[in-house]
Amino acid sequence: MPRIWAGTVTDQHVPYVRPQENGNREDVSWVELKDANGIGLGISAPDRPFSFSALHFAASDLSSARHNWELKPRREVILSVNARQSGLGNSSCGPGVLEQYAVRSDSLALKLIIPRTVHGHDEQRHANQCNAIQTSRVYLEGDYFV
Repeated sequence: MPRIWAGTVTDQHVPYVRPQENGNREDVSWVELKDANGIGLGISAPDRPFSFSALHFAASDLSSARHNWELKPRREVILSVNARQSGLGNSSCGPGVLEQYAVRSDSLALKLIIPRTVHGHDEQRHANQCNAIQTSRVYLEGDYFV
């Protein structure tokens, strides 16, 4: 039976002692990102589960900071969608990734469906947000995901 989680994007950030990528969600079949007015987008994958993270930090923000106080949350939401995510461990202070959780360098395909998710009245604003989907990162204003 599927589980449904809801929360804010701000709550997805984990303030590790040294900033690093975090907040990834695995085995996801769909995600919706909406602002307080219900305007946003949805993503689903009909053929296989995917992983995603939605944060107010880009990966470069996290990798360039040495301390949490150096991080400045962005106004927009940085949505990362992945066909596969490597398991934990990099051999820097312990074992590396276990073999069964390692990501191979084979070719992957992930079919995504991105339907309209509009519950407000500002269609032009939503259309502008959907145009950003053509890039590798999607920028949305707001702090909500369901």
